[in-house]
Amino acid sequence: MNCPICNQELPEGAKFYHKCRNQIVCQECGKALLKDASICVFCGSEIHTNNHSESIFNKVEFSEDANGRRFKAVFTDTTACNIVDVISPFIPTNKKVLISEHTEENDNNTDIIAIDTIHAENPECEQPKQNTSSLLEKIFQIRDEQILLHEKRLKAQSKADYAGRLTLLFLLYKYNSGEKYIDRDILNSFISAQHLYDGNYRKWLSRNKAMIDISNGKCSLCQAGIEKAEEYLSEVFDDNLTCKWTPGKSSSTSNSNINKANSKRVYNIVKDLNLSPKDKLSLKNFIAKYNPSNGMDYNVYFIYYMQKILLLENITPDHIYSCYKDLGVKFPTNIYQNIADTSKRKAWIDSSDMNNITITTVGENKVEQY
Repeated sequence: MNCPICNQELPEGAKFYHKCRNQIVCQECGKALLKDASICVFCGSEIHTNNHSESIFNKVEFSEDANGRRFKAVFTDTTACNIVDVISPFIPTNKKVLISEHTEENDNNTDIIAIDTIHAENPECEQPKQNTSSLLEKIFQIRDEQILLHEKRLKAQSKADYAGRLTLLFLLYKYNSGEKYIDRDILNSFISAQHLYDGNYRKWLSRNKAMIDISNGKCSLCQAGIEKAEEYLSEVFDDNLTCKWTPGKSSSTSNSNINKANSKRVYNIVKDLNLSPKDKLSLKNFIAKYNPSNGMDYNVYFIYYMQKILLLENITPDHIYSCYKDLGVKFPTNIYQNIADTSKRKAWIDSSDMNNITITTVGENKVEQY
């Protein structure tokens, strides 16, 4: 047997339904009552209807400090299933909602469901402090739609420490700008532009998964990462701390020796590199669409062509040299250094591993949006 009013199942012999509080059978003759009837159709007895169900309201209240976010809603059970989508945008994800049911006797004898919100003891993610934005803007600046490192004194103890600090600060800068998740390629390109992307940096990333979540090609700061980044941020502007490592710290003598060694490097044509494939665009026809004016331009076009069109992996300076020879154009005296400069100054390519040079997102945009 079901309640004719709310259609809920009733126990055998029931005369009232406890939730909607409506009369189910006639108290005089015991016959079942029709829905919305004012009298019993069998004996004519008057039915005493109960409108209490119409006065049962659900009340939701939400408030937040600092004079922000005030929300109240009162609704009936009938509309409860539709109210969730309306109120959910008002309740932040870093809140824990406690729901308690209690009955308050008032003039209308209504049942009120009170929903209180409190801060979670261990919120998954919190907003950065209010002064974070102004400090981050002193470290990073935007020029020609590119993020540049303006303040390079990050109070790091070593190159690896510097790369880690810069990574957390960069992600915090993005997070504070409303970008909680960013492409891994964007992070790699930025770190490569500072000439910090190497094997030690990749090890640092793998060891700090508690601070940085990397999945599906996206990067985001975990709560531990936000806290550590804010700690580093305060240290950057602490005059009592000194920098033990900054970019360009290596000695000029060492750099000079490296440059001399690279300038004497002998390059070889990659024999199995086919730059005029029958089923794909040739390198000459590909380059003809662009107007490269220097070695850096040629580098990004060469890498893009080999990686995206020929689908090659493990591209080396010898591959770049082979491309120059195929076109018959003059190549830089120090190809190795020219590739490194393209990575460091333009961030078009990633040359942290010279045995596996790759195109970056910035480089793809340069080629594809030409």
